[in-house]
Amino acid sequence: MDDGYEYRIVVDTDLRGFRSGPGETVPTEVARAPRTDDALQRETVRVLRLWLDRWPAIRQQKKLPVPDTFKLLGSYLYRTVFREAVETKFREVREEAERDDLTLRVDLALGPGAGELAEWPWELLYSPDWGGEFLAKASGLVLSRSLNQTRFPNRHQDPPLRVYCIIAVPDTPAYAAQREELTEALTGMTEYSRTIQPEITERWNQKTVQQRLRTAPHPHIIHFVGVCRRRWEGGVLNLQICLDDGSGGHEWASTTALVDLLASGGTPRGENRARLAVLHLSEPSPLDFDVTFERLAPALIQRGIPAVLAMQYPLTGEPAARFIRLLYEKIAEHKSIEEAVQCARGELFVDLQDDLAFGSPVLYMQSLDSQLLPGADAVPGTAGAGPGGVVTTLLPAGSLRDALLAALTVLPESPVTAGVRLEVERNTWPDSAVGVGQLLARRIRESVSRPDELVVYEELARVVSEWERGGGLLAG
Repeated sequence: MDDGYEYRIVVDTDLRGFRSGPGETVPTEVARAPRTDDALQRETVRVLRLWLDRWPAIRQQKKLPVPDTFKLLGSYLYRTVFREAVETKFREVREEAERDDLTLRVDLALGPGAGELAEWPWELLYSPDWGGEFLAKASGLVLSRSLNQTRFPNRHQDPPLRVYCIIAVPDTPAYAAQREELTEALTGMTEYSRTIQPEITERWNQKTVQQRLRTAPHPHIIHFVGVCRRRWEGGVLNLQICLDDGSGGHEWASTTALVDLLASGGTPRGENRARLAVLHLSEPSPLDFDVTFERLAPALIQRGIPAVLAMQYPLTGEPAARFIRLLYEKIAEHKSIEEAVQCARGELFVDLQDDLAFGSPVLYMQSLDSQLLPGADAVPGTAGAGPGGVVTTLLPAGSLRDALLAALTVLPESPVTAGVRLEVERNTWPDSAVGVGQLLARRIRESVSRPDELVVYEELARVVSEWERGGGLLAG
């Protein structure tokens, strides 16, 4: 990994740890340990997974029972792969990354000998170190999976990134609210119109989708939203997705059709192949406890898609909208796929600590790096690229920050102004004017029902707007 550290744990019949540092492209094996998961541990994890599969129903209850189940399951997962020298070397490389203020990429490479471990929810890994934390939302660390096979270089794309969104959720009253929320969230990508260009297809039609994927300009990201179920057929457990039947109704079809279409039936090969496939699992109605898109990710990786982000639990409502906004917001800021996913997971955890939402996104990476757009430091003036693709320079010290603090002193004192003032004083806000404006735009959207917050964020957005119009000199 040329811009940070990587620690790769190969999970096969044994455990092996590989590390690489800045400027190193070939990882070095540094640790090996035996697998010690036994029948009791695997059965415990199986039972806990069955409990979590029922989370959509549990979420609807007024009281969430035993929320520490996430930590319990996550601790079992951690003990399974972080063992002996593999854990020791992980701690060492993480300390090095923190000391050098660089990102650590943790990759779980699942080999053919991993068996049922390949289906475990590794995004709930809970480390007892650093005061106890879920690795999927840890600061300075990005967590992904891969298959234990060759990884390939990734070509960065010049903006705009084209995102082809397919909403295959049934167009029925039972799904009306979900369709509306998802369409609104995906349409919100137009805030980054010069950096990200969304194209939304609100109904599934295989011929239409296939034709679009074969037509230039080809999409860089395919975002599929659908409903999935598992069914026994001929003694085999198969996944099915709900698709339009062509006459206004819907039918259940094998997921093989979707995999074939995304991997070979529609998408071109080589430079024009999609760089990221997002499989967004919507909540079935009525509730089905055996739904997941996670199993489709390895199939797409094996068919040549470099990166697949799949939901292992349904993600709907406000959590889904927030995840979509944050994912594409960070990609538009020239963050890597892994950084964007990790940030979105972290935000979901902060807002919904007793919910499973943060552990739903599963990222499989088979490329050596996950940068879609060139890194912000590689393109002069793009560090602050945000809504509309506006390019700004980084804020001079004591400039917009001082203007924001001055505006906060004029506003009536309240818990909101006090909290925002503390954030600005501690420099926890973005370091570009557009980045600050982007943050405020999101908070304005989220506080429309809270007038005391709305007035603060709208005033600060006005300050930022005047600052940019004045070329960095605030009028008055």
